[in-house]
Amino acid sequence: MPEKPFTSSPNSPRRFCSAKGCPRADAAPSQRDPDAGGKGTAKLVTPGPATTESTAPGPTPSESAASESCQPGTKQRGPLLICPADLPGVSLAVAHVHPPAQPRHVHDSLILGVVTAGSRRIRTSHGETRIGTGEVFALPPGLAHACEPAEEHAAEATGKHACAYFAFSIQAASLPPLVLAALPARIADGALARTLERLAEAVQQECGSLERQSLLAEA
Repeated sequence: MPEKPFTSSPNSPRRFCSAKGCPRADAAPSQRDPDAGGKGTAKLVTPGPATTESTAPGPTPSESAASESCQPGTKQRGPLLICPADLPGVSLAVAHVHPPAQPRHVHDSLILGVVTAGSRRIRTSHGETRIGTGEVFALPPGLAHACEPAEEHAAEATGKHACAYFAFSIQAASLPPLVLAALPARIADGALARTLERLAEAVQQECGSLERQSLLAEA
């Protein structure tokens, strides 16, 4: 039986951070974490001698409580952010349509995601990496990078399912240093991609905490 493609659940009752009134949703587009930042901080990096940073702080306890009232179905200006209460230090961003381009920025958490449609291009100081459909991408904390759809998908970036992806943000403090140092930007591992897809689906659905925690440990 063929693998079921990853789809998000728009009616999920999990915590959404995309509705009007949510602190992260109301931030300017240039200040919001473009990949996954419900629990972390994203900093814009300007190349050259003069570097400026703009931070988008993660939610305080009161802000996290406010995100409980965010409802699905609200018009979104960026990736849908979900913060599962039973996975502390972890958030999920689901982008059905990749933004045309994301400026160079850094995260203070590990970003681990899967491209679910199209191709994504990631530029770092180590060079350029192209992530195809079904492949995993990994960005360690503190690595400056820029993201955009690959050329053949850039023209249709506003179309349905064009260069779609989901990404988990995982606090670095919960991970062994050796894991962070060994991760390449592109991971062609079908088993890992399927595990992350199952975890993303579990985060968006009503299921037991043990199942979500087991899938995270498996990844």
